[in-house]
Amino acid sequence: MTNLGFKRFAEANEINVAETKVGDRYVLEEMLKHDYKIGGEQSGHIIFKNYATTGDGQLSGAMLASIMSATGKSASETASVMTVLPQTLVNIKASPELKAKLTDDKDITAAIEEVKRTLGKRGRILVRASGTEPLIRVMLEGEDIVEIKRLAKQVAKVIEGKA
Repeated sequence: MTNLGFKRFAEANEINVAETKVGDRYVLEEMLKHDYKIGGEQSGHIIFKNYATTGDGQLSGAMLASIMSATGKSASETASVMTVLPQTLVNIKASPELKAKLTDDKDITAAIEEVKRTLGKRGRILVRASGTEPLIRVMLEGEDIVEIKRLAKQVAKVIEGKA
């Protein structure tokens, strides 16, 4: 679930980005399968395969410091290569039954598809059942925070109506 701004930056710079299920184990699995050297999650877990098989905050900091030293750029200059798009997340309490029918319910699917059509390339939506909590997560990203918050609430209302 990396920020759409990162994906746009990577595409503009011809950097391959692979997407996996949420979780370090899925990221590492994909890295090993394709011999990728770096992988990460939005949570901040960054895996440098040549040094570790799990996220390590101190290692990430050292790698950033190394890049800053090599380029002579500050942290803010280094980070400014991409634009972070606004994001909103709505958590909905959900029974195991609701989580199970999430991808099969026609009304929920229709609400998600409507948002995809509305946003087009200006944003994205991800709706998924949490693997660790009794929640369904509705995440939207886009160029307009007001619009994505409204759309997230719209989808959440449909899901809540199924509880």
